Amino acid sequence: MISEQQRSGHSATALCRERGIGVTHFLQFRRKLSEAHVTPEVIDCYDGKAIQCAEPARDCRTAPAGASNHLYGRLTMVKSSVSETRYEAYDALGRVTAHRQKTGTGDGYGFGYSYTLANGLKTETYPSGRVLTTTYLANGRVAGVTGYILSQVVRPRPIRVLREHLQKRVG
Repeated sequence: MISEQQRSGHSATALCRERGIGVTHFLQFRRKLSEAHVTPEVIDCYDGKAIQCAEPARDCRTAPAGASNHLYGRLTMVKSSVSETRYEAYDALGRVTAHRQKTGTGDGYGFGYSYTLANGLKTETYPSGRVLTTTYLANGRVAGVTGYILSQVVRPRPIRVLREHLQKRVG
């Protein structure tokens, strides 16, 4: 949006008013970008359409779109010159259940997620085939994490053991 504002010659206030964006947020964002080093332009696609007006057909034409997999009205792709993340499926409550990350060429790496009825993360599936399962106590706190790597079972580790392991590595 910043490059669009610069190309159009309109003031930031006029552009933000036209787009329904708070001017303060836009100016803070622009200041942060100018203080940073080179940052690639990032395009967010919702329903296969860019939130920017700059050539949405080119930028978002490969983004997942439509009502299937609960994609309607959701973020479906974040794209820059160096990477792309495609949100391929959501559940009925709007939680991501499948996404794919890609850097460079190729199909990228797919991830999958499922959730408990209490809104906790139940399983995470990694591109390697590893599936981690989180179990919860009655009060909603994490009881443990179990998983496997391609058919090799990894035994459950209580949170206390994980905490001790992390403390040894850090300290």
